[in-house]
Amino acid sequence: MNEESVSQSGKLTITLQGKQGAIGIRKNVYRTIGCPRYVSLRISYKNNTLMLRPCESKDVMSFQAPKNFLSNHNTNFRVHSLKFVRELLESNNLEQETTYLLEGTFSKRHNAVIFPLNTATLLNETSACED
Repeated sequence: MNEESVSQSGKLTITLQGKQGAIGIRKNVYRTIGCPRYVSLRISYKNNTLMLRPCESKDVMSFQAPKNFLSNHNTNFRVHSLKFVRELLESNNLEQETTYLLEGTFSKRHNAVIFPLNTATLLNETSACED
């Protein structure tokens, strides 16, 4: 996979769910980084990006993927942290009680998907379900 996002059905997206204080990780993002047992979220204030990458369980901001995330279509991968999500929204002048969609690109060099925070788009609550 190269450094660009994939086609419509496979867009690399996550949701920032302000009201729930959660980040929704989509299955195609998880597959793109190799289906690791643990993932880490990193913020780059310099580049105004959020990066999702594989990590070890002991890493800071590591989250274990649900065991049946890929095999069960009813299983979602959400990282719950009201403070973290609200700070992300606030630092980008986004509404706190709203859900936003972030589209990312795969970085082969970092084996990570990188999401620019300044391109968040408002997501209708009814379409915020994870795929």
